[in-house]
Amino acid sequence: MSPLSNHGTGQHPCAGTEAPDTLGDCIAEYSAWVDYNFGTTSSFEDRTKKAQEQFLGVVEEVGELSHSILKQLQTIRGTHEEHDADQRDAVADIVIFLMGFCYRKGWSLEQIILETWKDVRLRDWIKYPKTGKEVYVD
Repeated sequence: MSPLSNHGTGQHPCAGTEAPDTLGDCIAEYSAWVDYNFGTTSSFEDRTKKAQEQFLGVVEEVGELSHSILKQLQTIRGTHEEHDADQRDAVADIVIFLMGFCYRKGWSLEQIILETWKDVRLRDWIKYPKTGKEVYVD
């Protein structure tokens, strides 16, 4: 089996369907879309390379977001609304690249967010400004 065995085969997985309206549904649709457009990977090395490519996409988009925020602060190269639109696009692209990173690693982005949020949501930076939570010393 080729590392890109189903690349471009069959019908586009999103053709004739409505766009998802929840992040969970979007994540579910993503795997079929990415396999169709970029192929599946079978070996550990292929999956690792694809995950690294997705991570570099995150970094590139963070750079675009940073650039837009800087230009908005400097009030140059666009209106406030244009910079906001660029920033929204960059945030979405970051999340999509993170979906790809997690997919190639075999992780559930949704599950990672839910698990992490269980801890983060309990942090109290007002009450514990140094750590966000009470620290017990044994």
